[in-house]
Amino acid sequence: MSIFYQSILVLFLSLNLTTTIYAADQQFSKMLEFEKNHSINVKIGLIKIPKEYAYRDYIRWGADKFSPNYIVETFSIEINGNKCHVPLSAFSDISNIKDLNLKKIKKGIFISISGGDAALSFSADYLVEKGCYIRDRKIYSNEFPERTWEHTEYSFNMYYDEMN
Repeated sequence: MSIFYQSILVLFLSLNLTTTIYAADQQFSKMLEFEKNHSINVKIGLIKIPKEYAYRDYIRWGADKFSPNYIVETFSIEINGNKCHVPLSAFSDISNIKDLNLKKIKKGIFISISGGDAALSFSADYLVEKGCYIRDRKIYSNEFPERTWEHTEYSFNMYYDEMN
């Protein structure tokens, strides 16, 4: 094989290896049907944290800075086939997810995620309201839920949605 073809092959293989690093390693997916012709579909994609990841050394829910095995790469919510807006801040600090649950409640959709192990275990609860937006996130340590927690309220300009 000529040096030219060997170079092309090496280049191809190196590109292929680079892209597979970021391929989804695990995926959690749940679908909930409620009422007539109504459904919610939630998908969470996890990847093994890459060695060259810029934020590798930051502490996340479900891991300390030395042991975040899997980080959330994607978090999508669809209600009746319509994609919801999921801000990066809703999932960028959680890792090592173990379970995902959905429930229809009076205010909207309740999403519960749990992960981590032992002292690092956590639960994250999300409220998705009308308009297909996350309204609220409360995340807390399962070991010390009254002492270690974070609560985020989201507010979005609904004018555009109301016009369509």
